[in-house]
Amino acid sequence: MGSVTSAHRYGYAFDLIPLNGRMREFKAFCREFLKGRAFDQLISENENDQGLPQWMHVGCRHPDGRQQRGQLLSLVNGRYLPMTM
Repeated sequence: MGSVTSAHRYGYAFDLIPLNGRMREFKAFCREFLKGRAFDQLISENENDQGLPQWMHVGCRHPDGRQQRGQLLSLVNGRYLPMTM
């Protein structure tokens, strides 16, 4: 079921992987697409040394259903950092 703080649990988040495998371009697309839009988090998940994620997490809303933090984060070695690239 997931953590009680997970936006996935409430239907406010989803994870994406492009079918063509072009993660660098997809990461850039996600950032550009969300620019100027209300969202909670964009997380580049499990980035490697080149800043390429295994998948992109998009949080539409915070689990409280109200907050829109607009965070751009990278998960690198288990730590959340400001998004690279």
